[in-house]
Amino acid sequence: GQFSADTLDYLVRDSYYTGVEYGRVDVRRLIDSVDVLDDVLSMDMTALYALEAFLIARYEMFKAVYFHRTVRAASVMLIRAMELADEALSLTDFKSLDDYLNLDDERVLSMLLTLEGGGELETARRMAEMLRSRRLLKCAYERFLGEGELQDLKLRVEELEETLAERAGADGRFLIVDVSTAPSVPYNPGRSRPEEIRLFIREADGSRRCLNFSEVSPLASVLLGYINILRVYCRAEDLNAVRGEARRLFEAEG
Repeated sequence: GQFSADTLDYLVRDSYYTGVEYGRVDVRRLIDSVDVLDDVLSMDMTALYALEAFLIARYEMFKAVYFHRTVRAASVMLIRAMELADEALSLTDFKSLDDYLNLDDERVLSMLLTLEGGGELETARRMAEMLRSRRLLKCAYERFLGEGELQDLKLRVEELEETLAERAGADGRFLIVDVSTAPSVPYNPGRSRPEEIRLFIREADGSRRCLNFSEVSPLASVLLGYINILRVYCRAEDLNAVRGEARRLFEAEG
């Protein structure tokens, strides 16, 4: 769910090992405020500020680490290489669950590196070689999108890539327009949403009254939103030209 021993652990640990400050959470305060009411994990209302800080920390870690432009660069490169090589390698033609489970990152990358031939297969192999040597594509442009913009751009990705490559004189094989959307608190969003975190208030007679996070915190509506991002990736040698053309293209449209 949104609040658990697992999330407390990896948030603090990931923050420490990545060297960012967003994962600072009052872990002891949160743990000491938890109780189980009617078989549901609930939190004392007096720890509301600590809970809000915890959710904000997760939101910031998502933007700064989990969905960072460099992390995303590796993802879009692997996805593009797999798309180009899918027919040759049957990457999505699973005969059994074991076939799927065997396709871990290292195995897929090894398969891509052994590709032979030209055209799309050569591009896929070169993408894999760049990933292996950590020569990631660079983010030339980034902009947050409204919902209307998101749907329109998703339908025009191929056209936009061709236009940008032509205008910038860039190698279109390694120019990727990434139009993506993700929950701002992206951990099992369909199963447990922030407003479903249950709180309780201690009454004067010793009883405890339960209420939802959304009833007491204005942050609930913000944390339930989605982040829509447009990013343009290209080779380092094409970076300046693509950046300029992307600004002209997308800011003129916006």
